Amino acid sequence: MTPNDSGTATSGSTTTLVDSSKSWTVNQFVGQAVIITGGTGSGQVAQIASNTATTLTFVSAVTTAPAAGSTYVEQDIPTQDGLHGNNSECALQAAAASPATYFP
Repeated sequence: MTPNDSGTATSGSTTTLVDSSKSWTVNQFVGQAVIITGGTGSGQVAQIASNTATTLTFVSAVTTAPAAGSTYVEQDIPTQDGLHGNNSECALQAAAASPATYFP
């Protein structure tokens, strides 16, 4: 599965991830997933509610806020029958429970 984007957070909270090096199109990632792949919050998966040029806002809060230096990938949400850019929270919960299955 190829990520739509990846990077290193410059800050974050339990409901946001900020990467000041980006210049995303507003709301281009709505409904997709962000996976914290390293650093603080590693292993967490969140669905994206909205985004600005530099900030991803999550549908639901994660347990541990990503911090400066946390790495991430942003990609479509995997399901058993393929990838869907705008899917339910259920797919994210399954992916979080078994990330190696959904994000090899």
